[in-house]
Amino acid sequence: MELNGLLPYFRLMANEVHRFLNAQSHVDDNAALERLRIVKSYVKLTHALLEVAFPSAPQRAHADLDMLMVLMAVGIGEGDGRPMSPTKISHFTGIPRPTVHRKLKWLIKARKITRVGRVYHYARDGMNADPGNRLRRAVAELCGTS
Repeated sequence: MELNGLLPYFRLMANEVHRFLNAQSHVDDNAALERLRIVKSYVKLTHALLEVAFPSAPQRAHADLDMLMVLMAVGIGEGDGRPMSPTKISHFTGIPRPTVHRKLKWLIKARKITRVGRVYHYARDGMNADPGNRLRRAVAELCGTS
């Protein structure tokens, strides 16, 4: 499953999670239920992405949201035909550049990505197949096409 296009969904869901957690009592029931649906979809999508990107428990233990965002940015840059440098990844994700560098180093060590010059690419066999189409189902549910 390609990760292109997933980052906007993560941003939307992160905003909704923030709104959900900071909702005031004047929010009507329909809005609260919609926010809850989005928060649940966010959790499902995050778990599915973790399972695809980091199938082994030891790797998953080191992964966090910043790691996923950096990995997705590498995939988006590659998918767009414009691989990203650490500076571009930092601007794209909003993650500080020193953190991006640390995450990139870990992803290289985990054989998820490779560095070519100043830009990064997915490593051959760096991403696993989507077991049981879990990621695809989570995206379809989020988009209302399930």
